[in-house]
Amino acid sequence: MGQIKEQLMEDIKEKEDRRRRKNNLILYRVKENTEEETARKDMETCNKVFSKVLEVKNAKVTELKRLGKQTQGKDRPLFVKLSQSETKYAILKQAKKLRFARDQAVANIYLQ
Repeated sequence: MGQIKEQLMEDIKEKEDRRRRKNNLILYRVKENTEEETARKDMETCNKVFSKVLEVKNAKVTELKRLGKQTQGKDRPLFVKLSQSETKYAILKQAKKLRFARDQAVANIYLQ
């Protein structure tokens, strides 16, 4: 009986974890500024990529942060939490357009 309860709790915990992460995106190879206004620049980059390059107009970012320690000469991944999972899937569906972007910095971005 205890083993069944453990399995059930584990399943509930995994479902909760998936629900919590379903709006998350990670952007790789986004240029990191050395300025103090990095968060503002990152938000501008996200808005530019989502609305202009990927043509997803309703992307509302609720949280934005760089992952890992800052290292000289290396760009940290950018964690983006969106307000809706549908927006995330629309962005991922259009992600192939990134490689055809005129701006080389945008063309190098990889989404996960």
